[in-house]
Amino acid sequence: MTDNRATGWKIPLLFCGVIISIVAVAALFRPQAPEPPAIPGALLQKAKGIRIDLESDTEGRSWKARIASAASGFSTQADKDGRLGEIVLTTAENKRFDASCTAAVLIRDDGVRDGLMRKIADAAAGDCASLPWGVFAMHGMRAPQAQAEIASLLTQRWKECHEGKE
Repeated sequence: MTDNRATGWKIPLLFCGVIISIVAVAALFRPQAPEPPAIPGALLQKAKGIRIDLESDTEGRSWKARIASAASGFSTQADKDGRLGEIVLTTAENKRFDASCTAAVLIRDDGVRDGLMRKIADAAAGDCASLPWGVFAMHGMRAPQAQAEIASLLTQRWKECHEGKE
């Protein structure tokens, strides 16, 4: 005796297969993000060697708490972005680039974030020792043109800092 009742598994399985196929085809036509502009290899290696740890000191823990407070709560995203932007500007001015980069990546508005990342990169370019933080800022930008401008600035400053040493 055979049971001819439908078990209900074929239609959901077919639906999932169709959705997966559509997503796979769409992924083929999706434009790939451009590679960040090239910067000197030694500068890139120094940037890769940096580790952000706001827990390592008292001031860092204080900035971490301020960043968490600014990014949370029941307010509009624009308000949160504004509070985070103030933190980015203050920390970049004080050369606390770990807190600047941490706060900047939490900003959702691409235009605002790119503008603040530019300010971080400009502040980092002021001192040879902080140039790797400029690389962090460059990689956090979304606009390829802005990334290219920062890469040019960082490359120029790197050459000035290491003229005759390499």
